[in-house]
Amino acid sequence: ASGRETAVVLNPDYQASGRAVDSVLWAWLLDQVPRASRQARQSSRVNLVGFGGRGLPQTSELVASLESCGAEVGACLVPTYDEEALARFDESATTVESPCSVVRSAFAAASRDAGGRWIAPPAPFGIDGTLAWLGSVVEAAAAGGTLPGIEAIQGAAEAARSELAELAETSSKVAVAAVTSSRYCTFLFEPAEVFGIPLVELLDELGIGLEVFLLRDGLPPPELEGALERSPSATLRAFSDRGPLLQALSASPAQLMLTSIRRNELALKTGKVPLFASAFEMGLAGAVRSRRRLERLARSPFARTYRRVLSS
Repeated sequence: ASGRETAVVLNPDYQASGRAVDSVLWAWLLDQVPRASRQARQSSRVNLVGFGGRGLPQTSELVASLESCGAEVGACLVPTYDEEALARFDESATTVESPCSVVRSAFAAASRDAGGRWIAPPAPFGIDGTLAWLGSVVEAAAAGGTLPGIEAIQGAAEAARSELAELAETSSKVAVAAVTSSRYCTFLFEPAEVFGIPLVELLDELGIGLEVFLLRDGLPPPELEGALERSPSATLRAFSDRGPLLQALSASPAQLMLTSIRRNELALKTGKVPLFASAFEMGLAGAVRSRRRLERLARSPFARTYRRVLSS
């Protein structure tokens, strides 16, 4: 109904298929958008695709930050859409698409005639990532004109940065374990594979340690070693057999373990709290909330206390 948001589920397991209902639906939706003439498009208005609906705190905060910088936000698509906003989709001169591979696959067959020029800068995770994203979007929205720019939110950025620094100094050490193999470690250096999240860089900025446990089933890609070498807090331990890896993981002080599996037996057996990508939020305030969330999860004694029961 008009004015209401409709949710669409993106299925990453089938998204790459040309027959995926998600990609068919989004392409069809954009084909229904009334085409505005280029003269009618508002240069400072942008659409957001893949950054959540306006009801999400992180999305509404991104919208507020963009508006503070002088850009106006039109439609917000994925995973929801609003029919009234969709009808005005083509009035925007720029559409900002998430670099997440699931989102980009969903719109691969969509017409780029709607929504003006499409751009996909790195996603706004962390303070630095958010400022860079805002700068790219505002530059596109300015279209050669003049907008307030990211100087309008520098105060908020510095406040968030100071809060992160204080949390890192006053809180207990938090560390994340990532268990992977040479063939399937792309998510650690390719943000598009994990909803646009630059995991290594973001954990560094949040003051969170990272321990990578790598099962060698081939030569590790050089991009992995490069990403970890640039990190001041990440470590890499490689194993040829699963047994020693499990022993090292169990002895590791890392409280959290990255996973996409709800009941991850490996996390349960080693006393780690499962950590999902949804724990990380976009934006300035989202970075601070993410840091606090990881700290709360790390303090939970449940997984360590009951790991024998949970894994049985």
